[in-house]
Amino acid sequence: MMMRILLGTASAAALISLASAAEPAVKPKPPVYAPQETAAKINSPMDVKTRSDAETLAVTEFNGADANVDGAVDAAEFTAFIEAKEKAALAANKPQLSQELLAEEEPADRAFADYAAGDKTITKDEMVKALTARFDKADVNGDETLDDIEQQRFAALVTIRPEKTSDAL
Repeated sequence: MMMRILLGTASAAALISLASAAEPAVKPKPPVYAPQETAAKINSPMDVKTRSDAETLAVTEFNGADANVDGAVDAAEFTAFIEAKEKAALAANKPQLSQELLAEEEPADRAFADYAAGDKTITKDEMVKALTARFDKADVNGDETLDDIEQQRFAALVTIRPEKTSDAL
């Protein structure tokens, strides 16, 4: 009798281990890494506080202006981009800069000639160089961070009027 109990217990244990091997235990899924956006988006000159922000804005604007994605912005792409930005700003009813700061805006054709550094296209590096130079000009105290007044000046320095001048190019 004892033998039967012992064999019965051993058989039951073997069946349980076979059943658990046949059906794997449901394991919890490992967490999936989903990076959170930690960096603030820089979509406007008024978002720029540091030189790095100015570089980010330059790349964002370059990518927006390079309509045919050939790695260079020609005069037609640049003008179309500036006109679209102006239209979007008006539609969004964005606040205007003061008259004093508006005087620092550059006409599109003059800005294109300046950004393009003497040739007929603007590269990403040229866009970054142009916007960081304007950042440096706006950063009056040289602390590499724009305060509210410097930020407005930077916005004025990089704001481009769609109309052309007769003395550019």
